Order: sequence, then structure tokens, then C-alpha cells
Amino acid sequence: MGLLRIERICDLPDDLLLQILLRVPTKDAVATGILSKRWRCVWKMLHELAFKHDQGSESFGWFVDKSLQHHKAPKLVRLVVELGPQCPPVDVVDVRKWVGKAVNHGVKRLDFSLLWTGEPTSLPESLYTCDSLVSLTLSNQILIDISFPPSLPSLSFLKLAYVVYKDEESLARLLSSSPVLKQLVLIRPAKDDNLTNVTVKVPSLKCLTYLTEEEEEEE
Repeated sequence: MGLLRIERICDLPDDLLLQILLRVPTKDAVATGILSKRWRCVWKMLHELAFKHDQGSESFGWFVDKSLQHHKAPKLVRLVVELGPQCPPVDVVDVRKWVGKAVNHGVKRLDFSLLWTGEPTSLPESLYTCDSLVSLTLSNQILIDISFPPSLPSLSFLKLAYVVYKDEESLARLLSSSPVLKQLVLIRPAKDDNLTNVTVKVPSLKCLTYLTEEEEEEE
């Protein structure tokens, strides 16, 4: 009976199989590739991927890297990556390449969190000139380094939590590059983030949340 059920699932069209895989954790969706030849390529066409670090797994960064290398969908609408403290540092795991792939595949929603113990990591310039990006969340060991004219014409939601800025101009340039920004969330870390003053001048803004790390913990 179990084999018959598997065969019936395999007979479903790819579009329906993709809808099923979107409802399970990405690591489980990727694992279906070993079930049969039919399943080998199905997960590779997912337009949403969410990689959330398993505590204690040092191989997680390698898993994310290999999964993105094998991903074949023409569009990657949503990408979530959370790397924990056990993951290898940036000289072993190329997170910039992951972001670049998402940008090149028309990402609309990007949520990137680096909790590793290394130095803050800058992301590729292409992220800050991404026409398709609607929602951007950057957290923890990420360096906001923008020394060029950015352009985010579609960005309506921006959250920056516990990140470090190269300078105040980097934040100012990022905000000025977003003409349709509606919601902004800034959470400052307890340690120095290189900001003395924070100026928000965004005419389109409807909602601003500004917290320090201590204030967020109290909530």
C-alpha cells in the first residue's frame, strides 16, 4: 500500500508537487531528491527557499551552498538564510555569492541573518541596485557598506537589526535609494554600530520602528 501511494504521488504534475514542497521545510524538500529519478529535479524548481540553521551543524553552510548551486528555477522570489554560530566563517562560506544568485534571479523578498562569530560581512553591490526587491531584512553580523549610488525602486519594507554600518552615509544612501519605502524597522545593537546620529528622510514612509537592543528585549 505504501509503495502504491508513493507511485500515485509521483504521477502528480510538477506544478502540484512544487506546491507540496513549498509547504515543508526547505531541507526536507531538498532531501526528496534522493527518492527517485522523478523527484531528483523537482525541488530545484522551487521559487522560494528558506535555510534556517540547525544548532550544532557545522555542515549547514555547505548544505546551503550546494543547494543553491543545484537550484535551477528561473526565478527565486523569496530567499531566507539564517546562519548560526556553528557555521564556518566567510572565508569558507561565500554568502556574497548566495545573495548575488538571488539578485540575478529576480528576488523580491530577502531575509539574511548571520549569527556567526566572525567579523561583520559586507554584501555585494548588486543587492543595493536590485530592481525587483520588495522586502529586505538584514540582521546581525552584516556590514552595511554603501559608497556608491544605490537604487531600490521597488523596496517597500526594510528591516536592519543589529547590523554594523561602515558610516552614517551608508545608511543615508540606502534610505534615499528607496522612493516607495513604506515601512522601516531599525534595531540598534548594544555594541557600537558606527552611528552617532540617525536621520530618516523618506517622504513615502508610513511606519517607522526604532529600537535599541535593550528595548526590544523588554518587549
